[in-house]
Amino acid sequence: MATPAPSTDDVAQIPEPIPCAYPPAKPPAHVYDTIITVAVGPDDAKKKFEIYRGLLCHFSSYFDRMLNGSFREAGSTYLHLKDVDAATFQVFYYWLNSGVVDYTSGDASTTAARIWQNAIDAYIFADFHQAQVFKNAVLDSLYLYYEKNNLMCVSITGTLYANTVAHDAMRNFIVCIAAGTLSFKSVQMHGGAELCEKAFLFDVILASQERILVPAVDAGLWLADMRKNFCEHYHTYKKTGIS
Repeated sequence: MATPAPSTDDVAQIPEPIPCAYPPAKPPAHVYDTIITVAVGPDDAKKKFEIYRGLLCHFSSYFDRMLNGSFREAGSTYLHLKDVDAATFQVFYYWLNSGVVDYTSGDASTTAARIWQNAIDAYIFADFHQAQVFKNAVLDSLYLYYEKNNLMCVSITGTLYANTVAHDAMRNFIVCIAAGTLSFKSVQMHGGAELCEKAFLFDVILASQERILVPAVDAGLWLADMRKNFCEHYHTYKKTGIS
């Protein structure tokens, strides 16, 4: 059996799912096949994960091509991801095993800033490794976190903008939160405008003008409408060409 996912002692509650027009199907039984070892991190600080090979390939086109294509890793039962952070892979690994996106590793004292940073790191991992279902799940989890806690950390915008392109779903989502629910005064309280990526601030101003919104004034309307239309605005389905 694969290494069991660690218990989070009720810290990572399974959220009410966001309505999705194209909900992902459950993995077929045959993906629970050969167990492989994935070592994550540099040579002197590797963390090893045991994962079903078929399950990993099912949820990641990147790993599917690596393990089933013409790469040297094809057919291998051992992978070493030197440039991936182990904590980020842990979020992916836990989701593979449980269907839950947890940024806390069971620590209820995890700060909002750390949760947002872990989420952005997980999103960038999902984007690079073409794990589309996981990528959508990360977006869903961040929306649900914001809906429940009304906490955002704008200091993550530098990392996000450095690793994504214009019109990226996470960029659009963060901009929409800021334009629809935050005042510029609250931006300072949630990390400081001086910590924001300048392109992010520009996008917020542009989005506010396009939606004829004054930030924070229409917050209630934004939150009431966001869940209903979240799939249409932010989910992407590359296999079917839907976005």
